[in-house]
Amino acid sequence: MLQLRSVRLILAVLLLAGAAAVVWNYVSRRATAPLTKTPELLGSGDVRSLKDAVYQERKTGRLRFEVRADLSVEMSSGVLSLKNVHLVRYDEQGKPTNLVSGRQGLYDTRGKKINFSGDVQLRLADGTDVYSEKVSADLDKEVIEIPDRFRFKREKASGEGSALEYLVNPKQVNINGAFHLVLPMNNGELRVKALKASHDLTAHTVNLIGDAQIESSDSRLLADRIDVDMTDQNKLEGAVGTGAARLNIGEGRQFMGETITLGFFPETGNLKSLRVQGAADRPGSRAIYVEQVSEGAAHRLEAAVIEAFPEEGKDQLSVKSFTADGDVVLKSQPLGIVDSRADHLVGTLAPGGKNLESADLSGKVFVMRRTPDRAGQEQEERLNSDQLRLKFAPDQTLKEALALGNVDFRGRTPASNRRLTARESVRVIYSDGQPDRADGRGDCRFEESAAGGQRRAVTAPIMSAQYRQGLLDRLRAESGVVVTAEDKEGSGISSSRTLDALYKNGRLSEILQVGDVRMRDERKASRTEVKAEQSRYDAREDAVTATGTQPPVLWYVTLDKDKKVARETETTARQIKFYRQANKIEADGAVKTILTEGADLIVVTSGRMEADRASGVATYSVSPKIIQKTGSVSGTVLRYASNDEKLTVDGEVASFLTDTSGKKYRVLSDRLDYDRRSGQARYQGNVRVSSVDLDMKAPYVDLALAEGKQTAVREVIAWGGVEIVQEGRKATGQKAVYNPDTGQVVLTAGQTSQAQ
Repeated sequence: MLQLRSVRLILAVLLLAGAAAVVWNYVSRRATAPLTKTPELLGSGDVRSLKDAVYQERKTGRLRFEVRADLSVEMSSGVLSLKNVHLVRYDEQGKPTNLVSGRQGLYDTRGKKINFSGDVQLRLADGTDVYSEKVSADLDKEVIEIPDRFRFKREKASGEGSALEYLVNPKQVNINGAFHLVLPMNNGELRVKALKASHDLTAHTVNLIGDAQIESSDSRLLADRIDVDMTDQNKLEGAVGTGAARLNIGEGRQFMGETITLGFFPETGNLKSLRVQGAADRPGSRAIYVEQVSEGAAHRLEAAVIEAFPEEGKDQLSVKSFTADGDVVLKSQPLGIVDSRADHLVGTLAPGGKNLESADLSGKVFVMRRTPDRAGQEQEERLNSDQLRLKFAPDQTLKEALALGNVDFRGRTPASNRRLTARESVRVIYSDGQPDRADGRGDCRFEESAAGGQRRAVTAPIMSAQYRQGLLDRLRAESGVVVTAEDKEGSGISSSRTLDALYKNGRLSEILQVGDVRMRDERKASRTEVKAEQSRYDAREDAVTATGTQPPVLWYVTLDKDKKVARETETTARQIKFYRQANKIEADGAVKTILTEGADLIVVTSGRMEADRASGVATYSVSPKIIQKTGSVSGTVLRYASNDEKLTVDGEVASFLTDTSGKKYRVLSDRLDYDRRSGQARYQGNVRVSSVDLDMKAPYVDLALAEGKQTAVREVIAWGGVEIVQEGRKATGQKAVYNPDTGQVVLTAGQTSQAQ
């Protein structure tokens, strides 16, 4: 942007040509001719003639004008008809200046007016010649007028105009008709046009009025009015275009505003400054810069004021820096910037002014950008901050972006929405115009949401992101990390010292948290908490795996309808994994679960545990064992449904119980079904109940446990073909009922014999 090239407004010539050859400022080197003698009478009538005539006009005793003619003929009306006439004016120091010369002239000596005609010529001290067929001079009012067309020439510069008025005192020229100037240059022509013009010789100003235009081969200034300031040595100092002002520079570059102000180095004529501003008293009037990059693609900068500062010592216009102030708006199709706003903008260009090096935006910065991703789908970025510093590569692709103060960066793609906030700063490094690395400092927060209502946020004092081909590849956070997650089923939160998140093709793949990891996952009827040295989240499975040199701990809490704790379990293992969407938990290696059921403490150990949080069923395998006070149960697979308080054990079941008196029992079977609420336990498949005075075998055995003492046997019922050995006696039958308190066995349809 702002790649301003070769414009050099050589308005010093405009001063001469645009003001109709500036008829006021040349000094004649001719000496004052002596006055003629007494006029010679030519005829008997009322006409007299005189050769080499000289007439003088004085004011306040001073010689002001002198009229010279090869032949003077006095008409009867008192008007002098002059041939080959010259008008000379004397300044305050008595120095003569030749103003007008022509083939003929009519001199009204009483009215002090002269009308020149026929090849009228004005010769200026700088060598400019002005030509016209008619010129009138009022010696009393000291006004010279050209009512018709005129042309002018100075060396290779030329032009024409109409209706010129010269106020000899106070040295001002007014052109009241259209004119134009053409000045040859090394690389083309300089052309000046306007409907009116004026020049104040004392103030050294030139005013071009009405469709004013100054144009070179690669630049053009247009405005309703252009005012030019000169030095005392008539060197260009500045120019101001006012009213719908436009400055076109090179191909497709244009400034627009109510006022465009140009400052020049007088000694070289090179541009020193450029200021564009809107009308302060007209809402919506703006300073605008537009750069057409290609057909349909352009950069556009709007502000209350835009200023550009060229490099010194350059023959061509080469901008070093520029500023924009007051509700700055920047839009760019090539950069994908749909809208950007700030209170202030400063831009710096590379030497030569062809490429933008940096741009600093400050004060309520907002940038919105839309670009296609690799698949051609649109992605949108929005940035808010207090300041934004941009650096560009020589090919004008973005090299670095630094957002400072209350940074809020949001990105939207068809697959996800992301947001990064930071209190201090966010720095983004780019490669080939695509983000390569982003670093955040100060209360950083990274949020992302995906289809299906999943939302995740990471907060940390320090955060860093790496990209691959413009897509997020890795996110790292440190110095106290907190991760929150939400979906339609519930929410979760975790903390750790560090976090490392990996992405594939811009989509989250996994999250690794290390150092004092704490996790909490909330569901409608349950809550899961994990403590571990490290954890790994697999986005594909939506699962978290906790590990460490110290066994991780998982707390599982079921909630009642009032969200109060109904029961709680604590599980440790070498590895714990829970699936958020699937609502499942897995634990492997030295699994130990502690359940709190009322006043009882239950411990389950195994090599593996699988739990379904929705149903509340936990399945233990690999040598599972459940211990409650003095009782225990083991088997091949152990299932406990916490919602129903039911226990099922399959394969090589071994139970160890006591009765109310403390007598111990061992129960072996193929399966156990236990209902904790009713206190009923059913064993089936090769059941064998043993104690110090009893040995019972049956296909099925029901144990009734004492109320409030789930490990105390109250009654034993066996059926389906019972065999009992007690006190040296053996009995068989279809059903047997044993009362531990009395030691009695009631056998149905059975027989008794001596035990062998």
